[in-house]
Amino acid sequence: MESNVREPREFKFEFSLSVLDQLGRKLYRNFITILGEAVSNSWDADARNVWIELDRDRRQLRIRDDGIGMTESDMQDKFLKIGYTKRRGGATRTASNRPFIGAKGIGKLALLSCADRVQIISKMKGNDSVGCEIDNLIIDEAMSNDLSTDQLSLNLPSPAGITALDAYASGTFLIFDQLRVSNSTDEYLRKALALYFRFSFIDPTFTIHYNGIPISEKDLKSLADSTEFVWQIGTEEDQDSFLQTIDSKFSTKLSGVFPNGVHGFIASTKAPKDLLIFGSGNRVGIDLFVNGRLRERNFVEDRFSARIASQYLYGQIHFDAIDTDTTEDLFTTSREGVIRDNPEVEALINSLRKASVQIFDNWDEWRLKLRESGDEENKRLSRTQRATRTIVDEQAKSLFQDDYEKILKHLNVAQKEGLESNLANYSIIYTLENLLRSLIDEFDVHLDNKFQNIANGWRQSSDRLQVEAGVPVNCRLNDSDLYYLQLKDLIEIASSISQSLPISLDNRINSLKYLRNIIMHCAQLTEYGSNLLRDQSEAASAEVRLLVNDLYHSA
Repeated sequence: MESNVREPREFKFEFSLSVLDQLGRKLYRNFITILGEAVSNSWDADARNVWIELDRDRRQLRIRDDGIGMTESDMQDKFLKIGYTKRRGGATRTASNRPFIGAKGIGKLALLSCADRVQIISKMKGNDSVGCEIDNLIIDEAMSNDLSTDQLSLNLPSPAGITALDAYASGTFLIFDQLRVSNSTDEYLRKALALYFRFSFIDPTFTIHYNGIPISEKDLKSLADSTEFVWQIGTEEDQDSFLQTIDSKFSTKLSGVFPNGVHGFIASTKAPKDLLIFGSGNRVGIDLFVNGRLRERNFVEDRFSARIASQYLYGQIHFDAIDTDTTEDLFTTSREGVIRDNPEVEALINSLRKASVQIFDNWDEWRLKLRESGDEENKRLSRTQRATRTIVDEQAKSLFQDDYEKILKHLNVAQKEGLESNLANYSIIYTLENLLRSLIDEFDVHLDNKFQNIANGWRQSSDRLQVEAGVPVNCRLNDSDLYYLQLKDLIEIASSISQSLPISLDNRINSLKYLRNIIMHCAQLTEYGSNLLRDQSEAASAEVRLLVNDLYHSA
């Protein structure tokens, strides 16, 4: 008798082609990231060279390396197997001992996002070339029919593609037709490759070529030339070769404790605009690198203080220890960031945050030494001192123009002799005197004989000087009697305006007169004199405020 019991169905995973769309074309949006996947594959293939050629007229991108290449089985079972990783069994390094860059086995899907068709041709030494063509238009049609990955066969490369590697011993060749990229200039791409792929930092025998010319630190000359200060992290042996192209005004090593293996640098430019080396508002930041590859741009952008110095900073932090055979995968699926909630990553962030205290303090100190604007929040100088320094510098630039740099050292000497201090002190006298003149004039106070005689005496002296100088017209903008009186006189007059609130007339008036005469003769006050001027002026200004309030209240 036959059994009516049905055999249980065997279930298995089946992946829709839309997975390729989500993990490839929609996940990788940055063309530099796409280039990075191709360059990383070349690195992992032990290539010594990778050649990138962009033909804008034909909308074609060609990337070829001289790595070990792939056999037919490698192409199918490794490259085309989504999720295949070279790190199986704990492998972390290539045959030539390079650290593997690839990890998740899905970065290759980035190649789907930037062209209509991608040809992959590869050749291992002693073998024939193998290859296939990925046609995004065919994938689109298959997705519309809800096909799965095992229902789609890939085309063979073009005849020219099949023979593309015949002249070479080994390597892999990628050909992107009908490229879909933004109109990035060659200069932009060269700078991005030089800045974001530091494989040569690990292995100087690895070279990236763009349109026939090797990528090097020379491509970052504009950034190097605009760099003022450098803070190094790690030992001299870890020094980035880019730093050798920088002639910094000041440099030092960052103090503090960083996680083991962290090295790199933070630098600052002369102006924030100098970080816009890519144009279009795309600025250089402080970036995180792992094993020579950019892993997160602007790694500390939301962690550094909002202090003004942060607008001038860029750098490269190398932390290879977070990608070893004993560490978990800390990179996001798009490979454009690191996962935050990890003790090692958090330790690095905390170290950089603590280091920012030194960076901001050094930056302000060094900028002031170069007579440039610093950090107003730093207590090294008061806001008044910073403002007067700016005024002095701008006046010097206006006076000496192209010779300003030559004059700068003498200006520094003048600063030590009190140039900026006297300007600040003069502004106190100027403010007090003219405030009192305005107040006296507004309330139409009549000058008695004493002050009229003082004003006439100074007027006659000024007239004699005008005649002796041969100046045909009076150069005083304000020629009223009040402008021939000095601070002592003006305080006495102001005190007579309100009988209910007279300004105290003690030794303060005479000390202010004494200090004023020193300043008006462009001489320098001692530290005691400067402190005395501020004390007496603050007391006088407080009484003037009371007087003003009293007068306006009574009016």
